[in-house]
Amino acid sequence: MPPRVRMSLAVMMLVVLLIPALALYRELSRRSDIWWTPQALLVPLSESSDRVEVYVRGKRLISLLQAGQLRTTGDAPSNVLTTSDIGFRFNNWDRVRAQQRPLFLW
Repeated sequence: MPPRVRMSLAVMMLVVLLIPALALYRELSRRSDIWWTPQALLVPLSESSDRVEVYVRGKRLISLLQAGQLRTTGDAPSNVLTTSDIGFRFNNWDRVRAQQRPLFLW
């Protein structure tokens, strides 16, 4: 086999192996919380009811908050929690994966 053909095949083989290696490296080097709602954009309790319902000892969290039955303890004296004190972060990986599926199938 002539050296020119051998070099061409070696370069093509290197490119074919490099493309998936770069994609794998990019996927593995991402932050682990990339699909979660950012901390600064927490979803309020009233807007999150379509995706999550939280129960505390069998009672809905929002009803406990409205009744003033939840308190925090710590450095300060116990404070009553309100609905504005509660925020949620969602893992959006399932929605992102569903959006990418047509691209993968194509």
